[in-house]
Amino acid sequence: MCLCSPISRFVLCLSVCWLSISLSQAQTPSPILQSTPEWEGPDAVESTSIPIEPESVYSPGLSLKPSNVLNSKPSSSAQRKAPSYIRAQSLDGRTDIDIQMQGEVEIRRGSLLIRADRIQARFTTCKRKPGPDWLPDWFMKADQISFDQDSNQGVASNGSLVFKGVPILYASSFSFPLNNERQSGFLPPTFALNNLGGVEMSLPYYWNIAPNRDMTITTTPMTQRGVLFSNEFRYLERKEPQIPFKGMARFDLMPVDELRSTSRWGVSYQHMGLPDAKTPLSFNFNINRVSDNNYWKDFTTNPADPLVQRSLNNTASLGWASGGFNTAVSVSKLQTLQGTDSSTAIAPSYDRLPQINANYVRQDLGGFDWTVNSELTRFTVDRDFYCSFYPSSAYCYQPNGSRLVVNNQLLTNKTQWAVIRRRWWCRLTVWTQGRYLSVRFQCLV
Repeated sequence: MCLCSPISRFVLCLSVCWLSISLSQAQTPSPILQSTPEWEGPDAVESTSIPIEPESVYSPGLSLKPSNVLNSKPSSSAQRKAPSYIRAQSLDGRTDIDIQMQGEVEIRRGSLLIRADRIQARFTTCKRKPGPDWLPDWFMKADQISFDQDSNQGVASNGSLVFKGVPILYASSFSFPLNNERQSGFLPPTFALNNLGGVEMSLPYYWNIAPNRDMTITTTPMTQRGVLFSNEFRYLERKEPQIPFKGMARFDLMPVDELRSTSRWGVSYQHMGLPDAKTPLSFNFNINRVSDNNYWKDFTTNPADPLVQRSLNNTASLGWASGGFNTAVSVSKLQTLQGTDSSTAIAPSYDRLPQINANYVRQDLGGFDWTVNSELTRFTVDRDFYCSFYPSSAYCYQPNGSRLVVNNQLLTNKTQWAVIRRRWWCRLTVWTQGRYLSVRFQCLV
């Protein structure tokens, strides 16, 4: 065909116009969705987002549809694998060995954002809130911050920790995690001032032994007494909904206490569970012991500490269950910290040596629910020290003895026209006191 003919020239011009329109539409930039960044400093600029209507957007050559994936939150594993984005006016060095960034440096990795002003860098994990005047509660400021993506660890040089705008800690070099995983290292110190120990400073060191085990070692020097060493070990082999197997052990030691001219110590150990999760047995114990009767008033920095109570509970129990029957054997003995005179003497509580429980439950037994609960306990107590100051107290006339209690309950809820729960209940109580035996039987219909 000859291109010079009028029809050929018309077709050629129409094709060129259609091709130009298609290229112009294809090169139109697509909308970019941006999330609100983490803290970028006082001069942060609010990011904007382009809203997308629920309906699909269509134009010749371009079709844009909303996706639920854009609103989904990435998993923790995906966040750990997220790439890092770096922006700066100048970049020098090798990214796999060393890199130097200068001029409005910005580093992004998942939800983490770090900005640097020339050689000054700031780091925080606080989530940004709306508003241009927002500042984080805390951030780290340093001359140089290095990041190790493999170990998820950052190292700061000549840095300081700022809380509520006030620098509270300075260090020539310190490390910090880049995610929520635990990391071994020193924790912030605590300070105390009292008339017994003078000035006290506790410096804890956290040791991340394994994902399910850790230890905290704390050294507390006291200007008027000496040095207290504390060690706390935790383990979690199994957790709910499985049968738990966990515990916490703590040991405090002051080799020489100048206040009492002797050594002081305290032990606290709580445990729950057995190694074999398939066995129907359960085992628990709670041990709390201290070196002397003055421990409760000489170590009162933390009132919630179980070792500074006047009565320290020590229990151990072993239980077994099968079907509707369960039983348990336990012992409970208190360490009562007495004083030296009548103003500090207290009446000890009863020890239970031992306590045996047996329970049985049977449901829908001919239209009845049957429950039996029984307990046999031996109660003992020594109140000679207390009664030497208060001989007329009622506590001095409470003897040692054994007690057996059996509760038998029958419950029905079946009637023809309505649901009415009726209960028949009986209790048998037997206790001994020396040569005397007492029996009580009660019933409620």
